[in-house]
Amino acid sequence: MKILRFFIFFVILFLLFKFVFILRKINCFIENASIESGVCEKISARFKGKSLFFTDFENDQIWEDLLATEQYGQVYQYQKINKTLSGNINLSLLAKLPDYRLIVGQDRYLLNQNNKLKNDQDRLNLPTIEFMGDPSLVSRGYLDDAYHQKFLSLSQALKKHQIETNKIVWQNNQEIHIFLKEIEVILDDSKDFDYQMERLSLVLKQEEIKNILATKKILDMRFNLPVLKE
Repeated sequence: MKILRFFIFFVILFLLFKFVFILRKINCFIENASIESGVCEKISARFKGKSLFFTDFENDQIWEDLLATEQYGQVYQYQKINKTLSGNINLSLLAKLPDYRLIVGQDRYLLNQNNKLKNDQDRLNLPTIEFMGDPSLVSRGYLDDAYHQKFLSLSQALKKHQIETNKIVWQNNQEIHIFLKEIEVILDDSKDFDYQMERLSLVLKQEEIKNILATKKILDMRFNLPVLKE
C-alpha cells in the first residue's frame, strides 16, 4: 500500500512539474545592448508552454537556429536564466557581431562561426575580405568550409592582435593583401595566421620601424624576414 501511495505521489508530482509549472512569458535582455526585432519572439515561440523544470535552455536547438538565421546581424547565445513558479522567466543573452564580411563579385555576405552566409549589413564595421578566386566556392547559401576556416582564422587573428583593417583582398592562397592605415601588407596561408599577425604586430610596434614604414608602400611578410617595397 505504501508503495502505491508513493507511486501516486510521484506521478502527481511529475504531472505538476510537466504540465502545471510551464513557461508562460519570456523576457529577453542583453546587458548594455539591444536585441534585434524578432529575436525574443522567436525564442518565446520555441519555449512557451514547455516545462519550467525539464527544459534544457542552454543546449536547445534554438541557438543553432538563430546562428543560421540570415536576417540578424548578431549571434545570440544563452547566458543565464531566472525562473519563477508563475512561469515568467528572465532570459539573459549574449550577443556577438559577425566575424567578417565576405565580398565575392557583386555579392556581400556576413559570416560567423559556421559557413552559413548571412545578408550583409553596411552599418557593421568588420574585417572585409574581397575574394578574387573561384566564385563557385559560394553555393546554395554556404561558403566552402575549408575557405571559411581560413577566413575565420585570419579575422580572429587580426582581432586578437588588435590590427585594424577593413579591407583584405584575397587574390589567392599565395597572395593575400591586407590594407592597414600605415601600409599594405602581403602574406600567404602557408603559416598559421595567428603567428603571422603576432609577427606583424611586433613589426608595427617598433618605434625605429615606424618612420621607415611611412616612406614605403608595401610590407611583404611571405619571407623569413619582412621585405619593404616602394
